[in-house]
Amino acid sequence: MACQYKPAGNVPEEKPYLAGPACSKCPQASECRLNQWVVKSDLDVVLQVGVKQATTSATTKLEVFQHVIFSTAVIFSLT
Repeated sequence: MACQYKPAGNVPEEKPYLAGPACSKCPQASECRLNQWVVKSDLDVVLQVGVKQATTSATTKLEVFQHVIFSTAVIFSLT
């Protein structure tokens, strides 16, 4: 478990986390990667779609890369 950290400090005999399954107390708008909590961002979604559409073709990879760059620019312009 790594979503409910206590305040900083070394306290003997005390764990800085809650016991339980990995990511079991994490917020809904997140996901568990490698047993650690991460925020699921719009960029993650764009990258996942790009990876699923990619093939071994260099042209397709370039198109996906251009789509990711464009989408990233759009996301940053909205923030």
